[in-house]
Amino acid sequence: MKRKNIRILILMVLMPVIFFGLKEADILKNLINLDKLKKNKRCQHQEKAASEYWDGIILEKYEDRKNHNIRTLVLKNTENRPIKITELAIDRSDLYDKLKVGDYIKKKQGELIVRVVSDSTESLTRLDYDCKE
Repeated sequence: MKRKNIRILILMVLMPVIFFGLKEADILKNLINLDKLKKNKRCQHQEKAASEYWDGIILEKYEDRKNHNIRTLVLKNTENRPIKITELAIDRSDLYDKLKVGDYIKKKQGELIVRVVSDSTESLTRLDYDCKE
């Protein structure tokens, strides 16, 4: 009789430990997948930014409230057409914070280097999306 009680006691103690251990493993697995998903999203933004060509004077700079407060620039390009840029939303180079209306920016297609002319001072900034493939 005592052995049966001991077995039941052991099962009562081990079941939550086993269950919690499996749940903890699932949570850890999901967190790892979430991290991969975030990295993948950053790499997608980097690829999109690299594929774009920017050349113009900044007409507007704002956080678009209608679109999740995404950092947005509107450029006037050489053809006097406005170009909307949202690829600085998750860039970590702090370029967006340094830019102001009236600055001239240029980025070649296939590159992540942005040339900025502000108050007759020229600088180069490399966009950083923390994408490590």
